[in-house]
Amino acid sequence: GLLDAEQVGTLLRQRQHEQLNRKNARGPQGASAPLVPAAPAVPDHRMLMDLRTELAKNVAAWSARTGTPHGVIHTKLRTVCGGPPVAQAN
Repeated sequence: GLLDAEQVGTLLRQRQHEQLNRKNARGPQGASAPLVPAAPAVPDHRMLMDLRTELAKNVAAWSARTGTPHGVIHTKLRTVCGGPPVAQAN
């Protein structure tokens, strides 16, 4: 159900008290820890899509600047940075 103003205030004070207790329990080194969780170890599909788009734009720009075909640039990048052959890439 809905809460009235007094109940919301009580709930917020209780939540703040719990957060302060957790912060104090972590000690001095926990106080400087970021409140935002670290980036996930496995990137999600949106991040991968953005990275692929950025890569394609960079390869296109380099290709236009040097006259080198896109495929040659991608092959050199895979050689230097690692990665599967084109036929195995997902």
